[in-house]
Amino acid sequence: MTWQRYWAGKTHGQHAFKDEIFLARKANAQLALLGPGKSLLDFGCGAAELLVHMAPHYKYIIGADFSSSMLSMAQKRATSYKLTNIDWIEADDVTIWNNPIIKEGKGQVRTFDHITCAEVVQYLTPKQIERFLDNALSHINPGGRLLLSGCIEPLLLQKWRKGAFVPSWQKGIYFLKNFARQAVIIYRKINKFEHVDPNGNAYPEEFMWQLAAKHGLNMEIYPSTIFEYRYDVLIKN
Repeated sequence: MTWQRYWAGKTHGQHAFKDEIFLARKANAQLALLGPGKSLLDFGCGAAELLVHMAPHYKYIIGADFSSSMLSMAQKRATSYKLTNIDWIEADDVTIWNNPIIKEGKGQVRTFDHITCAEVVQYLTPKQIERFLDNALSHINPGGRLLLSGCIEPLLLQKWRKGAFVPSWQKGIYFLKNFARQAVIIYRKINKFEHVDPNGNAYPEEFMWQLAAKHGLNMEIYPSTIFEYRYDVLIKN
């Protein structure tokens, strides 16, 4: 099973909590790193759980995702928030750049002050990440910023799964959750899923630093303010 099939028909992202206070907190964490800007491309916007909280800070936004069901929910959420500054694109990490809204300038802009990918990197291969960075940076305005938020650090993920960051009385709960997770992984292996871990791919920070060195990127890495096992990558153009 590919990630496209996995997300087909889904209408909500896999956020730890669904309440709007938590989602707004995640959105504000991104805004704090991005700084001021007028235009935003949110790739992998999902159902716009975060985007609706970021939209008031921009003049124009494009929300993009490869899941039609998620985009449908995103548009409903935007409407409920009375947002009128967002265009929507159904596309993956390759086809997005050839979409007429961007390539032919049928939207308000062809390049952006900010591009964000919230918890998207885990669904990409190393080659896809490198290709996406190359394309994204060519669509960012001078002084703009690209934010890859919520990247998974594999060693910290293993510690988190074992309850390393919780009080001792909660460790038993994490043990049971980890046991259930292993059962899911076995099921996915038996059924020949393309990706056996539901969390996708975990990339150490060193992988990102290697990309920065290879391509001469002006990059900074920050520990996530939301999850102990995630980190945010900020690239300045």
